[in-house]
Amino acid sequence: MFCDKFEGYGSVCSCNNPAAIEIKTTPLKLEKVQDIPVAVIASNRPHYLYRGLRSMLSSHGAKKELFTVFIDGFFEEPAAVARLYDVKVVQHIPISSKNARISQHYKRTLTETFNAYPNAGYMIILEEDLDVSVDIFSYFNQFLPLMDTDESLYCISAWNDQGYDHTCNDPAMLYRVETMPGLGWLLKRRVYKEELEPKWPTPDLFWDWDMWMRMDSNKKGRECIIPDISRTYHFGAKGLNMNVFFQESYFKKHTLNTEPNVKFNVGLLKKENYEKEIERLVGLAEHSWITVKTLARTRKTLFQKHLIKHIYFILK
Repeated sequence: MFCDKFEGYGSVCSCNNPAAIEIKTTPLKLEKVQDIPVAVIASNRPHYLYRGLRSMLSSHGAKKELFTVFIDGFFEEPAAVARLYDVKVVQHIPISSKNARISQHYKRTLTETFNAYPNAGYMIILEEDLDVSVDIFSYFNQFLPLMDTDESLYCISAWNDQGYDHTCNDPAMLYRVETMPGLGWLLKRRVYKEELEPKWPTPDLFWDWDMWMRMDSNKKGRECIIPDISRTYHFGAKGLNMNVFFQESYFKKHTLNTEPNVKFNVGLLKKENYEKEIERLVGLAEHSWITVKTLARTRKTLFQKHLIKHIYFILK
């Protein structure tokens, strides 16, 4: 029995009134994403995995049979957590160490997932220390047709590096960015099998896999789509490149979307449409700046000068 061996899982292991482990989610008709496998990258952090899986399987449209937890090592407890949720588990023999070990774990996860699902044109990559939004699968689903046709796209990411509590507020707003944010993302089979897998860093190269993927030689000028409000939330303070200070000062201040059924203007994210929209917004900003300068010449009170200075700072 799980609760006879492991501690720290709260009401699930309550003797008197144990919480149900079966997670109920809201089914959705997600035609595009319904057959896409979900790989959960894991290590020996079972309590993180327990929280992360509970969030992922609760998201609207989640299909447990498409999830596989990939564990970097033969650790009993995280494997037991995955089986507790009735999710498939694959355990890897660790290769190399530090950054290179993580990189090899990722490569084998991506390769084995596409091999296990030969008809899948995409896969979704999540990590054990992520909470996900209620609409993350709907989010990915809406952009799959665009990924099929727009060759200027590298990935769809659920994470916004700048999505702090005080900087984002629109669940339907989207951006195209030149980097690869990770932390919950969708990868195209062709990009991985034809481009990334053949030249993936070898075990003797102590490189971060995500920094490698952001290299210009791999991105080739392509961009990723990200949301204004992130669809994932990073809660893990323990890891090779993580500590409590970094978690508290950076990740903790990010916002996670809580609204279901958000609809996106997917057509606006086509490369040519997006470029036109950016040009339009820049034009509006230039006009606003001219208006501010005019106000500065015609209104001289201290209060008005202070207000104009504040507006200038925002526009700048």
